[in-house]
Amino acid sequence: MHPKHRFSVLAAVLPSLMTTVGAVLVAGTITGGANAQGLSERLQAVGEQRREAARNDVTKAKLLGALLYTDVTVAFDKVTARAAFEYVGQQMGVPLVVRYAGEGGSDGIDPEAEVSLSLEGTPAITVIERLLDLCGGEEPCTWQIREGFVEAGTKERLAAPAARELRMYPIRDLLFQPPTFDNAPDFNLGSALSQGNQGGGSGGS
Repeated sequence: MHPKHRFSVLAAVLPSLMTTVGAVLVAGTITGGANAQGLSERLQAVGEQRREAARNDVTKAKLLGALLYTDVTVAFDKVTARAAFEYVGQQMGVPLVVRYAGEGGSDGIDPEAEVSLSLEGTPAITVIERLLDLCGGEEPCTWQIREGFVEAGTKERLAAPAARELRMYPIRDLLFQPPTFDNAPDFNLGSALSQGNQGGGSGGS
């Protein structure tokens, strides 16, 4: 093709080509911005979910620490058991679930039972146990740590299958084949004693 013809064809095609390239670049910029914005929003959402999970994470160590190291002062004068336990749970700052009679089962603590108790600066675990003694009556009561909360109620109610916790421990380290020692030296005690006596007799003569 003649150089002039090549130039004419290039001049005719170039504007259309530039328009197409420009459109692709603009579309890519818009799409990239949208993707970047979507990724940023997703990362922000994941971060918020993790922070929420951390706020709601109540480990058994935290529950036990609240029971042992939270000092509670109470002055209950014929208040209902429900109100008393709710107050102690608020002071501890961790979930305290009390199993009351008629709520999920026939066995449980009477929520309307009146209790009177006065304690000052006493560990929360002691306060709960004293309240359970007052609320127990003929049915002994106790407490236990569950996954995410402290549970209190009658022993029969807390011993329900749903309240049991199954734990599995690895015992592979305890399973081993003891070695067999079959190359012990031949030791004749009688012969050793006889040689000892002979040696002693020859030394005295």
